[in-house]
Amino acid sequence: LARSHLMEVAFDRKIIATYPTADPAFQQAVHVVAGLALDVPDGFLTYGAIGAWSALVSWLARRDRLLPETLCWLGFVATLTNFTGVLGYTLGIHALIVVAVGVGGLLVVPAWFAWLGVVLRRHAARL
Repeated sequence: LARSHLMEVAFDRKIIATYPTADPAFQQAVHVVAGLALDVPDGFLTYGAIGAWSALVSWLARRDRLLPETLCWLGFVATLTNFTGVLGYTLGIHALIVVAVGVGGLLVVPAWFAWLGVVLRRHAARL
């Protein structure tokens, strides 16, 4: 995400001066390019890598009984919502992107990270 935001800042600095007076086709193209340039290719860095990480952590923790089973299953749901984003970007299906951002990004993924943080903090306090 940091890479994406740095790219966005660099892009904005180049475009912002000419955007207000530019022709409407140029303005529309800016929106398309800005949306695509933030995560190349097809949402993999934002959604795919985080999804793969949550899948791996959840799978290993469930296999070794290191985390509550429900937390692991929430991690798998987070993985599914993240990969829905990759699919949405890859296939250009906006509904899948909305699911990934709305359900995954606003609800499931933050809930998984928060719960994981609480569990790990409690475990560290016992050490």
